[in-house]
Amino acid sequence: LSYGALNWEDLMNKFQLPYQVYSLLYCVIGMGAISFTIVAWFVVRIMTRKAQAPPFRLKESYEFMLWWPIQGVVVASLPIIVLSVIIKMSLSPDYFAMLQSVPCTYETLSIGQADEAEAERCQYGRTG
Repeated sequence: LSYGALNWEDLMNKFQLPYQVYSLLYCVIGMGAISFTIVAWFVVRIMTRKAQAPPFRLKESYEFMLWWPIQGVVVASLPIIVLSVIIKMSLSPDYFAMLQSVPCTYETLSIGQADEAEAERCQYGRTG
């Protein structure tokens, strides 16, 4: 048995768990947050000397813990998704083929025209 440090990529790959584990963990953490809110409300309700203690507003609690984070993720992800689609479509020969007329070697640039094999090689060079 030997111990040693892993680089970042190996470390992340070794600790990769199934999606069910992460989903369960997310739900448990969410339920814990809701439970903490209920306990805090209960303590405030017991400790308040007023005749009318504040009611527990479950809908507002869910809105605070679920709706606003979902909005934040959507707003942050939307520009990335749009730019990814634009880049993918601009590099794909099936959609816009914007770069099809741009030569990828000096030889093609001097000739001015590329044959089919050269165009395919350029396409693979641009998209990987």
